Amino acid sequence: ALMLLLGLGSRELWGPETRWANIALQMLQSGDYLDPYLKGSAYYDKPLPSYWLITATAGVLGDLNHWSLRLPSVIAAWLSVWLVYLIGKQLFSQTAGLIAGWMLISTFYFVFWGRVATADILT
Repeated sequence: ALMLLLGLGSRELWGPETRWANIALQMLQSGDYLDPYLKGSAYYDKPLPSYWLITATAGVLGDLNHWSLRLPSVIAAWLSVWLVYLIGKQLFSQTAGLIAGWMLISTFYFVFWGRVATADILT
């Protein structure tokens, strides 16, 4: 689980992360949390709660930065691993749950998207 946090704020925003940062910044500045805008146009490409998680994290951390943008994805990844473990444990055994959780957290793309500020891992 710590591998999701290591160096989380060390690299610059890229591609879709800049879009999320702009939308979250617009929401925080305008106080309008129901209408996301990107470059002056309404942008309803992803579910509103994914934007709200970023703005809420920015509120808790006191700033919109790399950490507040990416932390909701990290938390969603942690919850996903935990849920996979619980499902494996419930359906099979604790060992099966642990193996399933470990397989998920050791998957490259899961770890990659679990550290990126987008809605992909949140939805």
